[in-house]
Amino acid sequence: MRFHWHLVSCVAVLLTISSGGQALPPPVTGGALQIEADEAGQSVSVQPEYLPPRAGLPLGFLGQVISQRREAPAVRTFVPGTFTATFTVAETYQNPQLGFYKTITFTRRNPAPGQENFALEAERADSTFSLSGPGGVYKAMFQRRPGGGWPWRSTSFWDEPRFRLTASDTMFYLFWNASSRVYFLPGIADYWTEEHDGATQAFHLSVGTWSAEEQRYIYHPIGTVEHTGSAGGYKTEVTPLTPAGAYTALKNGPWIFTGDFVPLSDPGAHYAFTPEAASASKLAYKMTNPTGTAWLIAWWETFTPAGAAEPSDYRFMVWQAAADATESPVYYLDPFEEGNPHRFGAQPGQYHLVPYPLELAAQLAVDLNRDGAIKPVSQDPSDQASAEYPFRFWINDDNDQNAAEGDDIPGQDTNSANYNSAVVDSIRDLVDFFPVYLDIKPLLTVLPPDDSIKYKLKQADGALNFVYTDLTRDRALACQKELLTTGFGDQFDQAPGNAVTHQITIEGYELSSSFLNGVKDNDWGVVLVEGRATTTAPLVLAVEKEGMTIAELSLPLRISPVEGMFRHLNLRSLAKNYDESANVPSDVGPATRIDDPGDPLPDTATNGKYFVFVHGYNVDAEQARGWQAEVFKRLHQLGSHARFVGVSWYGSTGLDYHKAVFHAFQTGDLLQEQLGLSAGTDVTVAAHSLGNMVVSQAIQYGGFAPSRYYMINAAVPLEAYDLGSVTNDQRTAMTEHKWKSLEPALFAANWHQLFTTLPSPPNPAGTSDHRSELKWKERFKDVLSSVSVENFYSPGDDVVENPKWDNPSILGIILQNGFNLSRGAWVTQEFAKGANVIESAGVIFFSRVQGGWGLSLYYGPPNNPSLDLTHEPYFGYFLEEDLFSANPAAASTKAEQKFVQYDLLARGIPALSYATASNPFLRQGIRNFDMESDGREANTWPTEGHSGASDGQWLHSDFKDVALTYVNKMYCEMIINGSLQ
Repeated sequence: MRFHWHLVSCVAVLLTISSGGQALPPPVTGGALQIEADEAGQSVSVQPEYLPPRAGLPLGFLGQVISQRREAPAVRTFVPGTFTATFTVAETYQNPQLGFYKTITFTRRNPAPGQENFALEAERADSTFSLSGPGGVYKAMFQRRPGGGWPWRSTSFWDEPRFRLTASDTMFYLFWNASSRVYFLPGIADYWTEEHDGATQAFHLSVGTWSAEEQRYIYHPIGTVEHTGSAGGYKTEVTPLTPAGAYTALKNGPWIFTGDFVPLSDPGAHYAFTPEAASASKLAYKMTNPTGTAWLIAWWETFTPAGAAEPSDYRFMVWQAAADATESPVYYLDPFEEGNPHRFGAQPGQYHLVPYPLELAAQLAVDLNRDGAIKPVSQDPSDQASAEYPFRFWINDDNDQNAAEGDDIPGQDTNSANYNSAVVDSIRDLVDFFPVYLDIKPLLTVLPPDDSIKYKLKQADGALNFVYTDLTRDRALACQKELLTTGFGDQFDQAPGNAVTHQITIEGYELSSSFLNGVKDNDWGVVLVEGRATTTAPLVLAVEKEGMTIAELSLPLRISPVEGMFRHLNLRSLAKNYDESANVPSDVGPATRIDDPGDPLPDTATNGKYFVFVHGYNVDAEQARGWQAEVFKRLHQLGSHARFVGVSWYGSTGLDYHKAVFHAFQTGDLLQEQLGLSAGTDVTVAAHSLGNMVVSQAIQYGGFAPSRYYMINAAVPLEAYDLGSVTNDQRTAMTEHKWKSLEPALFAANWHQLFTTLPSPPNPAGTSDHRSELKWKERFKDVLSSVSVENFYSPGDDVVENPKWDNPSILGIILQNGFNLSRGAWVTQEFAKGANVIESAGVIFFSRVQGGWGLSLYYGPPNNPSLDLTHEPYFGYFLEEDLFSANPAAASTKAEQKFVQYDLLARGIPALSYATASNPFLRQGIRNFDMESDGREANTWPTEGHSGASDGQWLHSDFKDVALTYVNKMYCEMIINGSLQ
């Protein structure tokens, strides 16, 4: 049968189930619950009722098993003698008229003469089935009944045992007597009786096979019948069965379901035994959630031994139902289930479902929608994780070291990866942890931990670590935004940046009583979790009673390598040398992966927008992986749902910064084509340092049209964007010391002013002289007007700080210390354009030194400014001498070539303005974000890597290097301004 139990409104019922000294606490009132149970493909609706508690039966709503058994008559007329009859069924034959039947081997022992053992075989003989042997011939006549039904009818009766073979492939051992009474062996299964042609037949429920032809179950007996007789009587006795024998036979039989019980209040299953018979049933059931509200559905599975008044054991079950969920998975009550903790071998008893409604009482909760809060599902169903929408996170396999330093490259070996260190590796490592709120306070009230009740975190692959905290639900994500100093670790007295971690294994990690008491008494409940390995197995909180799991909460997860969660565009091999020969770096890096990342973080889990990140100078292929991974993690942690694209380009040119600038221009020309994003796509692009040269070139000249552009510590002159943001003080400060007394018209940076149009004739009137384009001034003038720009600058930037000297003499020291990590490096490389080795030995690392602040050999003391500067410049010659040709058209043609312009801007034309990295735009309407004043909490900054002149300052790469706790305001600004949530 198919039963539907609908519990529409639940009332409080006192439960005092006793099990090993542990009393079952009363259920929580309120709520709605339905139980739907399936049995044997039929359907009937039953409205359960709660029964009041009865004396001696504290559990007030147990079901009742009703067995409809009939005892066979004890004495019948028989032929004197004693024999034993057994049967076996062998291979199958097919009779065209009778359908399927089987060969039957029949063995009979009888001491009477002529009744020795013999075998009988089934034969096809039209409608006749013959049993033959040395002791005689017995016949049973069969005739099909039109329209189905019973396919046989007998014309006579015998006083001796006979066999009947039905057309539906079922053999029954039976005997008849002259009164037409038919009796079947009860065996070890439940049975019912029916009258047919004046005979009583018994049909077994527990042992049967499905007939596809007749679309019904065909039942048959099992067992041995002892026939003993004496003069005047014929007696049938069922061979007594032991409980163990009955249990084994039922377990190994092809039984499906039985319907031999009528539930009074709740569905159940049973295993029963009497000396005459045994029976069993199992129940497949599922919960339904008709309310349209997110619930935690809870119930008990109980076991009550036969004859007992109350359960001896129970299992607490829960189902986390989302608001749109209508049906739970299918659960089973099965006395033969190997994993059933209530299975007691051959001990008879009854299993029951006891509804126990809990209103959102327990779950493993996360910030699934990443809005910065872990909210109850009743308030925000979008925080409910499921198999379809698991919580996705990454493996903590980089190497964070302290608050401002670390190797962010993912995929570190086990010895270096942070997940293997048994502690949180600094406050910077917290970005690699996610909070899980154990919403179990009501559950702890229902099942308080003691010597027999344990709460364990489990994970099938051992792919997670966790950290204890004293955080509450509303403070779950505080460690990503606040500088906390205590409340973490086993004793809750450690700072988050060095708290002890514990691996969560398949066997489970038992939660401490101090933590559980904090959950119950102080509303704690947050643990920080990190990934150790790729896994799709959920995080589980198991409640165990005396080693058996009685309740489980599950959090569906996807832990993946972080690079599998975002896109990567590799442009490193596309930049060319000045002669346009290939310039493939030795470290090309990972291949482009621009398609949907799939299961680690599918596009369906995003908002459809894009966030493109471009790194800066001196970042090799491996370091680029680290930059991209770290920026992605920070945006993801703070709520960005955009599709992240990390762009790698060839900026790792060693100590030749000018060559990297040359590459940046080329890369900008290719960015839009390689990204392949269609017009109208919402794209936010962010670039750091020299990466802004790539992006600005792409916007101005490469057809790239993002929706918004975040300049982060941009190593690009202000004058390239906006002359109105450049003051005379900047021009003076950016003039090399030996040129300060000379006219600005002599500067290489101003040589372009000598050219407007080509002479006419011979050139057409108004033809531009492309030498007028050899300048930084307004190189990217359309960027600020064509794109929504926000300038993230830092007055404390070290690498691109405003000049405090006016010569290239310290270039060697800067190069020796690692160019992009040295204070004043950007300004110094501008002063080094055109310098000689006497002025700065560092220029030996530059591949093409030209123009700049070098002096022409044609001008010596006394200076002779009367020469034609268009042909004989005061500054050192550019390497392309055609630019100074007496033929203006030829010179213009040379100046028009892209590589010539890129080469001169990178190596021969110095900037006469500060870098954008340290300064705001003065133009109205441009957003400026001062990271030092607006991007962090006042008086809060790490000391690591910030000593001496850098004390308290926001340095060039701090937005990525310094722990997210310190710099989260900047990332929040990017997310909010870009509507990336």
